[in-house]
Amino acid sequence: MGNLLLRSSLLFSLSLASLGFVACGGADPSAPSGSDPSNVTHAEPPDRSDVVSIGGATRWLAMSHVYLGTVDPKTGESSPEAWRGLGFDLDHRVTSAEDSLTNHDTCARVVGAPPGVLTDGDDGIDNAFGAHFMQTVKSLDSDIERVANAGVDSGDETILLRLDNVGPDDNAGVPGALYVARDLGGAPTWTESDHWPVVSSSLVDGVDLSKPVASFPAGYMTGGVWVSGPLEATTAKITFRVGSAPFALSPDAMQIVVRTSDGSGTISGFTRATDLVASLAQGAGALGLCPGNATFDQFAQMVTASADLVADAPGFQDDTRSCDALSFGIGVTMKPTGAPTSVVPAQPAAGGCE
Repeated sequence: MGNLLLRSSLLFSLSLASLGFVACGGADPSAPSGSDPSNVTHAEPPDRSDVVSIGGATRWLAMSHVYLGTVDPKTGESSPEAWRGLGFDLDHRVTSAEDSLTNHDTCARVVGAPPGVLTDGDDGIDNAFGAHFMQTVKSLDSDIERVANAGVDSGDETILLRLDNVGPDDNAGVPGALYVARDLGGAPTWTESDHWPVVSSSLVDGVDLSKPVASFPAGYMTGGVWVSGPLEATTAKITFRVGSAPFALSPDAMQIVVRTSDGSGTISGFTRATDLVASLAQGAGALGLCPGNATFDQFAQMVTASADLVADAPGFQDDTRSCDALSFGIGVTMKPTGAPTSVVPAQPAAGGCE
């Protein structure tokens, strides 16, 4: 997967627990000591089906809504607990507040981090981005999720997902690809009559729609749920805006899941704290906030202290090392759309600090 550029008027809808993506952990050797492994469950996508089918159709989906962790997908109401149902259990551990306090079976909390910062969401969901980063952003802009969805509602930028070989609900081979789309030219109908133009940076050569930068050759379908493949390394870049300030989430690893019957899905993964802070330095420049500014430095310190994983450790945890990466879970709702028929230039980047 390569350089994928999005904006926050699009970002990424899904409560894992409510959609039944929670799998029983069984006799889990990584379960916290002292717990009953038979009672431990983990929020995970469904396993790959053994069924192999060919001759399926190509389907295009456009993102129509995003949940960032501050609004409950089931009620549509603002909630400080909304993040708990967005994402997956990336480290295959269910970390309690007590585990976080004692650093039991976790990486070492960053110096100065709150004692409960490593606490997981529902069924082990890892989502430090929603639990900490987005809660801080919401304190600066209480209407952030409505604003994030307003642009796509009016036909501004969104993302497109192409699924190939779509047929039976169970199929071991359903590859996919992700594109950035821009400015439909009017309010979308969310039907196949819409043909969003694709941003050139979504394509390897900037021209050919058959050569997406972000592709998922290991995608599969199980029970009507499409999974991009295993959590894997990526150079994708998810950019978004807080007010007029552009930011970027650069995942070290990412996984996408979408239920094709209703389009509900999630994008989960993790990003190094240093990368997120560097992106903040660029984006906050549009607001006049740069390193050395007290507000920026406090925000950057919060990001670093929110780390809950070790990016290059087996299982993303190591109790001998300090946490250095933030997990994330971002929800999406995808609607049927028509195949794109045009390519447009990417918008120039704005902001930045010297």
